[in-house]
Amino acid sequence: MRIIYLIKSLLLIIVLLPGSLMGHGFDPAVLNIMETPDKSYMIHWQSRNVAEFSESSDLKKLHIIWPQDCASDIQEDNSDYFLLSCISSLEGKIITISGLSWNKTDAMISVRYLDGTQFSTVLTQGEESLTLPLKIATNNQGKPFFFFGISHILQGYDHLLFILLLVLMFSGLKSQIKALTAFTLGHSMSLSLATLGIFSLPPSSVEVLIAFTIFYTAYKTAKSSPINSSSYKLYFLPAFFGFIHGFGFAAALSEYLNLKDSIFVPLLSFNLGIESGQILVISSLFILTKVLFNAGFNNIIFNRLVRQSTTYFGGSLAVFWMISRLNIY
Repeated sequence: MRIIYLIKSLLLIIVLLPGSLMGHGFDPAVLNIMETPDKSYMIHWQSRNVAEFSESSDLKKLHIIWPQDCASDIQEDNSDYFLLSCISSLEGKIITISGLSWNKTDAMISVRYLDGTQFSTVLTQGEESLTLPLKIATNNQGKPFFFFGISHILQGYDHLLFILLLVLMFSGLKSQIKALTAFTLGHSMSLSLATLGIFSLPPSSVEVLIAFTIFYTAYKTAKSSPINSSSYKLYFLPAFFGFIHGFGFAAALSEYLNLKDSIFVPLLSFNLGIESGQILVISSLFILTKVLFNAGFNNIIFNRLVRQSTTYFGGSLAVFWMISRLNIY
């Protein structure tokens, strides 16, 4: 019976799954701007999704719109490095990256002026223009990364599914908090290690491993009764799986934060944003559970309608993700 239910769930996913739920890949565009002594700017522009579209589909490409008094030495929007010459400084000027909403992606921007002053921020979907700040106003780098961390976890459907399954895997508020804390410690550690360049894994492999962690958690949740124990050995698994999830978005982040003296504040703010997003999701789950029980649900009904349905659907979705992500190879 369980195998038949699993097959039906997988078929339903393949037919009905929208593209937005295909999983989570942290792959934003990257724009680094560095001022040079001759008053020009060395530009590093990386837009991975450009190659997915044909040369004639200009509306689907990410395109940088520079101030009118600036001109680059190349014409290709997907070139890695080029020189930008401007009549006056870029301070206070507006730059636009068109196509973010169309491509459903974000752009990570870093500016380093000649005197060493730095500025980092993130342009999200629907916010394609940015006014570059003056040098004296470039000390607040944490705020945009904090909110980007929140939006990032809320848009990462595979991470959200894992959190939901982890909550269902454990019983009792204390056990669930311990499991989520272990998961948080795990992915915070791997995010830091990868961002600092100490240790990392290939992104394509990580995406497959993340799908496997979801499948295994769903399998354990469906097979066993909810765990409610004080034994810390049971929390090694959430910590290890969290360690894998942390690599899911660390590759692009570490590539963007390539200046050692600018890493700490954005990294800390981004991680705090992710934890805040997790707290928001978990709080919503607890409120929803309380509403269901107040509406007449008991443990038996909750186990059949919510726990079993979620685990089977989540496990089937994880299998689908693993198969689709293995095509990367």
